[in-house]
Amino acid sequence: MSVKRIYKLDRVDNGDIMLWNLYCRTSATFKAKLYDSSAVYFDSRKCGVSKELQKIAEGCQKKGDGELKFEIIYAESASPAADINSRDIVRPDASLAGHTYNICVGDYSDAGYNDIYFSLVSWKEN
Repeated sequence: MSVKRIYKLDRVDNGDIMLWNLYCRTSATFKAKLYDSSAVYFDSRKCGVSKELQKIAEGCQKKGDGELKFEIIYAESASPAADINSRDIVRPDASLAGHTYNICVGDYSDAGYNDIYFSLVSWKEN
């Protein structure tokens, strides 16, 4: 039975410049997608027993509508859990320059949170 997890990246606005990285070190099969209500920014599938998938330094400008979401669908998993952190990037005048997200996922019961790593940074367009 597949298991789906959706992580909302609600601080990324239309017009922001985005850069992301996806890395995994799990033998599990999964699908990962970054999207909003009108655009899919990437959609990748990792199959088989190969332990690594890397999507390094892809990026674009957010043009779609709605909240940005990162989705993972596991072909099978005991109980996926994630540790999520985010922070603002601020200018010296305290105005918002951008935002960062890091999502570390553990897809089995070892609680290592080191099976899938996704990071995204977004900057406001000047």
